[in-house]
Amino acid sequence: MKSFFKIESALWAYLTEQWMLIKQPKGENVSRWKLKRKWVLVQKAFFNQTVSPLTREKVMGNTIGLLNQGAGILHSLACLNNHKSLDETARVLGNWADYKLKLPFEAEMENEKSAI
Repeated sequence: MKSFFKIESALWAYLTEQWMLIKQPKGENVSRWKLKRKWVLVQKAFFNQTVSPLTREKVMGNTIGLLNQGAGILHSLACLNNHKSLDETARVLGNWADYKLKLPFEAEMENEKSAI
């Protein structure tokens, strides 16, 4: 159980020290605002200790997992929009992806390869 508590305390530190902060407004420069005293107590609430925050890493998913997510998204999109077929939904999703993705697909693939 020791490792579980290490992970949990690191998560608490990340959430209360980096992901969310509650500061006392004073002046125009937000970066100089001090933490509210109550928030400092919240930060120390996990076993009253200071721990190092978690490190975020990019993790590539596996194909089956991504296909399962895609199928779930298609199903939800079809249901929300009363589509008669998944082909209709796939067409809508494809058009939306073309609209939202500013880079051509080949350029996006190159970006992914260089990120690895």
